[in-house]
Amino acid sequence: MTMRSALRLIPLMAIGAVAAFLLAGPLTSFYQTHAVAGRPQPSASGSIDPHASPTSCPASLPVPKSATAVTSPAPALPFAIWVNDPLGVNLRASASASSARVATLSQGTQATADGRAPDASGNLWYHAKLGSQAGWLRADFVSGTPLHTASGFGWSLMLPQSYQAAGSDPSLTTVTRSGDEVPFLLLQTSTSSILTVQLPPTVRADLAPVADHSATIQVWSYTVSEQVGRVALDTCRVTSAWARPDQGWPYTTSVYVHTTGRNYLFNLNDAQDAGRWRHDIPAYSIVIMAEVIEHLHTAPALVLGFVSSLLKPGGVLIVQTPNAVALHKRLRMLLGRNPYEMIREDESNPGHFREYTAHEIRSAAEKAGLRVTAFDAASYFDYRFTGRRASRIGALANLVYPH
Repeated sequence: MTMRSALRLIPLMAIGAVAAFLLAGPLTSFYQTHAVAGRPQPSASGSIDPHASPTSCPASLPVPKSATAVTSPAPALPFAIWVNDPLGVNLRASASASSARVATLSQGTQATADGRAPDASGNLWYHAKLGSQAGWLRADFVSGTPLHTASGFGWSLMLPQSYQAAGSDPSLTTVTRSGDEVPFLLLQTSTSSILTVQLPPTVRADLAPVADHSATIQVWSYTVSEQVGRVALDTCRVTSAWARPDQGWPYTTSVYVHTTGRNYLFNLNDAQDAGRWRHDIPAYSIVIMAEVIEHLHTAPALVLGFVSSLLKPGGVLIVQTPNAVALHKRLRMLLGRNPYEMIREDESNPGHFREYTAHEIRSAAEKAGLRVTAFDAASYFDYRFTGRRASRIGALANLVYPH
């Protein structure tokens, strides 16, 4: 487990064949495996101006008068879709954003689209089914391919299956679509307030971008400027530039996010060695450890001792963790079944090493020099909304299964 917050200047550049999709967000949202998806803005268009293959090198093609519109054929129903919005998408009762909300689906959730219809504004919606639920999802908030997680130092986001992130430098990550010579997305981070933007080698740095338009957009709690332009590809590196729909001048969308926090890394399992405790982290009035301590293999008194060193005088530590002797776990034990899951084979998320009783947590806190001022044992999962068909059964489960 690590502790993180951040001071970073994050520029992002998205390069697409016809228009770019921007994935951006403040550092905290990147770390929480979230990203904001901005849709490309249409550009003024004239007539298409194709070019022949260049014959000299280095070279770039003339700026085209317009971009070629590329449309994909609509897939035959039914087909699989995946939610692709970091904040989740509301499943609606009808093809309208003002209709009743059926459920909120998290990013990466798979459903089956078995119908399509436009709303009053012309936005396309899919009728989607997943399990016993059914409703409508806006088409631009879903992906037709599975998603996977990509992450780096201080950020994390989800990408379609055919997109891969790579980079030997932790401060620069390139996301490329399989089979494309031109990167789709660049993520560049810095701990300094000054940052020199690095362009991909396939773009000619000696030619200034041609501005298309700018807009003010909201990236989480930040209001930032989005700059859209066109850049020239180096035809010596991208020999197929002349045949691309963008005619060798792909659109780029650039966004800069300057966060104001700081970033501290510490593996809480290292708390067993007091010599490795970090003393450069400022003190906090409140520290929250929610669903953390049960994932650590270090003695809880040592972990709480380190965390208490981060508290200001009079500061508060809030610990939330499962109850090792909850009623439903006792019943499973009486039936001869182990109430605890096996340690997982995933090193990044091994699961629960040890769950604790209230008495054990209280004793560990006191041993760490903390004074327990409040304690609450309750279910913080509302089982009425965990997929059970009958809300009455879910309400009863809330009473029977305290966590």
